[in-house]
Amino acid sequence: MADEVRYESRGAIALITLNRPRYRNAQNSAMTYALDAAFGRAVNDDTVRVIVLAGAGDHFSAGHDIGTPERDADESFPRQAVLWWDHVGKAGADARYAREMVAAMPPFGLALAKRAVNQCEDQMGLRPGMDAVFGLHHVAHAHNAEVGGDSLAGLDARGMTRKAAQ
Repeated sequence: MADEVRYESRGAIALITLNRPRYRNAQNSAMTYALDAAFGRAVNDDTVRVIVLAGAGDHFSAGHDIGTPERDADESFPRQAVLWWDHVGKAGADARYAREMVAAMPPFGLALAKRAVNQCEDQMGLRPGMDAVFGLHHVAHAHNAEVGGDSLAGLDARGMTRKAAQ
């Protein structure tokens, strides 16, 4: 397990701690795969009855890592067969779809998110709802790439810093 996640057993409790306090526990790929491993370890341990997810330092998690020096979006990590496939070296949506699950959106993205939430309420099923949201999220990336040449619509780390300074 990577240093980005700590795992501690406390009797029937598994304590999983996000461990990148310097970057407000922003989730890079190493952390994401380490979280998968930690949750897998906990659910496969018959003595564990409760899983507690915590964040080291002052912040629980700033979300996905979009600009720290340790951002590792183009690096492969070991993963279980039941989890997402390797995104490295894939083209277009294949790379993003396998990698992302990411906050501020342009109006079209927000409209898609609202529609996805409404679809979830209609379906009242967790997995189908999550799949609907995730698919529409990537339609928004494709839309942004088609109409503006930037799948993130300028909402990468530099773009958000410029926007905040305005």
